[in-house]
Parts: sequence; C-alpha cells; structure tokens
Amino acid sequence: MGWKDKVKSFLEWLEDGKTVAELLIAFGGGALVRAALHRFTQIPSEWITPIWLVSAGLVMLVFLWVGKKLAPSGQQSTSLAQTGSRTGLTAPPSEVWDYQDFFRVAYISPMQADVEQ
Repeated sequence: MGWKDKVKSFLEWLEDGKTVAELLIAFGGGALVRAALHRFTQIPSEWITPIWLVSAGLVMLVFLWVGKKLAPSGQQSTSLAQTGSRTGLTAPPSEVWDYQDFFRVAYISPMQADVEQ
C-alpha cells in the first residue's frame, strides 16, 4: 500500500468531517507561517496577519487540489451552482407561497393546539 493509497483512504475516512479537517489544516499551516514570521523576521505586526491569512488560503487551495487529484475518477463533486435550477432567482415562483402552511409544518409550538382552536 503506497502513500497515495494511504492518503486516499484517509480522505475517504474523513469524508463527513472533510471541511472541518481542511480548515484546521489550512489555519494550522497559516499559524506555522505566522510563528515563523514572528521568530525569524522583522516584519511589522500589521503585515504578519495578512501574510498568514493568505498563506492559510494557499494551504487550503493546495489541500483541495491534492484532494481532487487523489479522488476516484468516478466520483464528481457537485456544487450548488450545478445542482440549482437554470433560472436562478430571476424566475417568478410557480405558485403563491402559503406562509401559514409553511409555519404550521416548519415550527411546532407547544401552544399550537390551543391557538388553532
């Protein structure tokens, strides 16, 4: 089992918490850059924050790129833009929205039976 297979199986194991892991890795990489900048450079502190945030973003991009390269070819990621409708928010609704029916189903109150009587 090569290192690519190990990384691939680890990413599959993290599928549910993938975003959390990506953010932790990205901010961890940015924090390493921030610590290195504080220790080894004389850069003013107001420049260190943007530098480590950009480096955290770059670590996130690299991590996503590696994840896409190691992902199985049959598995495709779908974005909200791909799954949404073609008309977007410009099309008028097909029917009139009944707010009473929506809140009757969406919000269950302990006093609901008393109010509806």
